[in-house]
Amino acid sequence: MKTLFFLREEKMAGTTALLAMLWAQACCNVLGIRVTLSGNYQGFKLGFIVSNHISYLDILVMGGIRPSIFVSKIEVKKWPLLGWLAVLANTIFIDRKSKKGASDALIKMERRLKGNVNIIVFPEGTTTDGTEVKRFKSTLFDLPARLDIPVIPVSLKYTRINGKQIEPSEMDAIAWHGDMRLVPHLWNLLGIRDIEVNLHFNPAISDASDEVIISEKRKVLSQSAYKSVINGLINPSP
Repeated sequence: MKTLFFLREEKMAGTTALLAMLWAQACCNVLGIRVTLSGNYQGFKLGFIVSNHISYLDILVMGGIRPSIFVSKIEVKKWPLLGWLAVLANTIFIDRKSKKGASDALIKMERRLKGNVNIIVFPEGTTTDGTEVKRFKSTLFDLPARLDIPVIPVSLKYTRINGKQIEPSEMDAIAWHGDMRLVPHLWNLLGIRDIEVNLHFNPAISDASDEVIISEKRKVLSQSAYKSVINGLINPSP
């Protein structure tokens, strides 16, 4: 019975992820968000996707590419509107204060991958104003370190607003960070007619280290992914 439950859960994960992808695409269309893809976006079938994090819009942008499940800190679940969106996207929430919570989340992530669903993680653990990428937290890289799953670093960059290139002083119209209030920010964002964003898929990272100790291997993976995301923002390869 337990095996049948897991098989059913894996199958449902794939269906839910597909519906979440279609929902994200529809939301992007309504909000006038145009996503362009570059790099190695056709070079993988399944992986552990990591990206820099700028705005709550990142969930729609990233979620509309392929059937995927997000991983987020449990505090997000209680946020107004964003928590509802995260739940709707079937996000796996992690209680970072609980060792059991982190362990349970890793088990859920592994099951989702077995259901042919990509895992998407924002390893910075918070959003930024888009001018920097904070160091990646290595904890969630435990999964690809243990299972030798390829890590797919994605460089996310908002490029144009209403047809014009975004100036640094205009980034806060999209970026949601620090102590910004959600409702006023969202209200202003809804007044934007058109937003363009580029997702650059950098080469997959696998077998990044000869380390046999998982804690060390995941650190190497997170550092390699961090450098790759930054390089993709500065000097994206074809």
